[in-house]
Amino acid sequence: MTNSFPKELVDEAEKAGVVVEKTSKIVCSWNMVGGGGISNVKITGIPVSWLVEKAGGITDGANGVRAMRADGSSRRSFSLDKLNANEALLVYKINGEPLGAKQGYPCTNWVEGVDAQVFSKQINAYTVADDCPPDFGDSKYCAENYDGSPNGWFDENGVIVNRPNATILDVPEGLVIESGKPFDFHGYVDAYNEHISQMEFSFDGGETWTAFDLADTDPNRVVWWHLQWTPPEQGAYRLTVRATTAEGSESKQTHTVLVNAKDVLPSKEDTVVLETTSLVPPRAAAAGGQN
Repeated sequence: MTNSFPKELVDEAEKAGVVVEKTSKIVCSWNMVGGGGISNVKITGIPVSWLVEKAGGITDGANGVRAMRADGSSRRSFSLDKLNANEALLVYKINGEPLGAKQGYPCTNWVEGVDAQVFSKQINAYTVADDCPPDFGDSKYCAENYDGSPNGWFDENGVIVNRPNATILDVPEGLVIESGKPFDFHGYVDAYNEHISQMEFSFDGGETWTAFDLADTDPNRVVWWHLQWTPPEQGAYRLTVRATTAEGSESKQTHTVLVNAKDVLPSKEDTVVLETTSLVPPRAAAAGGQN
């Protein structure tokens, strides 16, 4: 099924009432612990299931759909489960705006519950096929096959090391904070296609942990977390975060930052202010929030 993405197609989809607008996650399979290759955005798109039905439906023996780029450089695929669940979309707006060149103008393939390897840009065709690999192949399969969606980064032992991924944001190593006063930490936790069920925090390098249970998390959205903590006295502290999923995965790698609590903070004359850019709007992230 070829798609040149004319305005008429959008108008037809809107008239049919099938256009989807929702907040959804995009995450790179290479987004390591402490990384920033992840975000929630508002997408507007046409269900690929509707396009396939317009083209004649699923053929006998088919096991997936390939997303074909105009230049032929990508033939990534996704399973029929994603098609049937309407988790595969032909997206033409992000955050209410038409896609830019870097986002794949005029349209990009978007599949929820998988990493961004299948988010092929500048799509001009979908092909129903009978030779598509599984979305969540084992490490040997994903290492030998270019397409498919491994949902994480495999180490040499075939273990996904960044599912789940609990990350602390905007805390440079050795940050000086004031003892006896609350300080706000924030970050995100994600597990690709799995549900985050618990986060744990440690301020002594992992010797003891405080756990927080999370309920009803959506694997198609990033979980933003927020923690307010007061250093009890002057000294150095190491904040470490980790997570667990409802499916049983645990953090293989943890993220740790060092902060120094001082009874008296340095004066302005002795301070260098570093401007930082956060993935989370200031104070917008409540524990377990998925805005």
